[in-house]
Amino acid sequence: QARIVAPTLVPEVPKLIEDVELRFPWAEEEMRLVFQKFDTDFDGEVHKDDMPAMILYLGARKSPPDAMRLVEVQTRYATLNYEEFVEFLGKYRDWDVAKLREEFKIADKDGGGFLDFEELYTLLKEMGYAPTLQSATEAMEAVDVDQNGQMDLVEFDGLREYLRKTEGLPKADVAELRTLYDKATNGSDATNREPAAEEVWRLTTFLGYSCGVQ
Repeated sequence: QARIVAPTLVPEVPKLIEDVELRFPWAEEEMRLVFQKFDTDFDGEVHKDDMPAMILYLGARKSPPDAMRLVEVQTRYATLNYEEFVEFLGKYRDWDVAKLREEFKIADKDGGGFLDFEELYTLLKEMGYAPTLQSATEAMEAVDVDQNGQMDLVEFDGLREYLRKTEGLPKADVAELRTLYDKATNGSDATNREPAAEEVWRLTTFLGYSCGVQ
């Protein structure tokens, strides 16, 4: 009788950091809303000097001058239309991913393709994020797909996206801010939904910050 031999399970070898594909983080609606916000004269153009502010408004980290030179290379004109703005975001994303791979590899001390929580938290602070231990823990739990307590590059990029949406705040604080924001914008234009200056002052005062209404 033939003997049945169980197949040998070969552990999956992690991909090289350079081979890992990362998705584009911004949806069409999000990009259009930001473009419209900065198109203050409604001519279908935004000034290229606004690119740093628009990047921040989209939730990306503050960009150094070399990233903003991308728009100088892209066009010699002072303004960009929407299609050119999207093209710029694509170039910026390529730059950002290259930088992310480089920083991830430096933080990955043993070269295993994963970061533990201590490595992760240190890297986030070095990259300019300022999450608390609580918010970093919550973020890691939310995006650690296989729940192994480690982050690969794809999960880490997802964690940045998570922190982008929560501004590095714990979930409880985000929920409180959302409730207050919804109350403050109740009477605002539905297409704008930005609270008036007086409402912002009331919100910050309620949260314990000292500021003038101006």
